[in-house]
Amino acid sequence: MQKHTPLQPLSRKRRKLLNKPWITQALYKSIKEKNKIYRSLQKNGFENKVKFAYYKRYRNQLTHLLVLSKKEYYQSQFLIARNDSAKTGKLINTLLPGRTKTTSTPPSLTHPLSRECKQNPADITNILNDFFVSVGITWPAK
Repeated sequence: MQKHTPLQPLSRKRRKLLNKPWITQALYKSIKEKNKIYRSLQKNGFENKVKFAYYKRYRNQLTHLLVLSKKEYYQSQFLIARNDSAKTGKLINTLLPGRTKTTSTPPSLTHPLSRECKQNPADITNILNDFFVSVGITWPAK
């Protein structure tokens, strides 16, 4: 099977497209067409006013269609997940700007006074707390 239909890794552009399921094949072709028009304008230094007006109208209509498509996609997804609060929460998180969910402590930390290397997260937390508490006390003295 692998010999006749080898699996190929997805390109970066294709992966990005798969992360946006509201972009249909027709919208993808329109985006490519918009980029093609822009490149031809770029070659001529944006001097053709008629073509530039056409590009702006095409770009604005495409942007409008992308916004509508995204809105319709999420409306349908919220309708599907309306009785499941976990799915609704995940959908809301996909709409919010990127936030990191994980926080980590350093694997080890050397105490500034005793020069001991600590690896226990509670000890690391205490060392950091002691340091930041003492900064306020020693800072005005400098």
